[in-house]
Amino acid sequence: MDEKRLFASAETTPTAIFLDPFNRIWIGSMGNGFSMYDPDSERFTNYYQEISPLLSNYITCFGYDPILGNLLIGTPDGLNTLEIGVQVKTEKQLHTVKAFPNPFFPDTDGFVQIVNLPSKSMPVGTNVCKIYDTSGQLVVELKENLFARFDWNGQNKNAKNCSSGIYYFVVTTAKGETKRGKIALVR
Repeated sequence: MDEKRLFASAETTPTAIFLDPFNRIWIGSMGNGFSMYDPDSERFTNYYQEISPLLSNYITCFGYDPILGNLLIGTPDGLNTLEIGVQVKTEKQLHTVKAFPNPFFPDTDGFVQIVNLPSKSMPVGTNVCKIYDTSGQLVVELKENLFARFDWNGQNKNAKNCSSGIYYFVVTTAKGETKRGKIALVR
């Protein structure tokens, strides 16, 4: 691994390589931080001290915590973590289900997250979140993301932008447990 290569946009000497459980490749470098390659989108994402809270741009190793969903990034100056997705869900039940940011501005926020507090992870099993408008019409049904949470981008099931207003979410677990809440969407 001592040969210079071009990864993403920086010439670097690779020092560590890691395949995460979501089929993404993480490549550490000797002095340019690290890059993540996503084969699904065929894109690189670069992380280095100037744009992220890395302790050092020299990456020595990678690891992964499947319960917290953290990528562990070893450097000579210490350990960094980056939340990349939960592989193992340990939560057993719904507690307090919250949506944030709320109010939700899709044009600036991108999406609203619906999480199970305090762990932020939904319970073990297949969970569903349905979004309804004030008339009770189903707007969209969401599936869990890599973090065992729900993200809503403010669009309906036909990928059309929903108008400003109050929307209700209902989270149902595999065991049939249900929690509800509301989201203020502002366009």
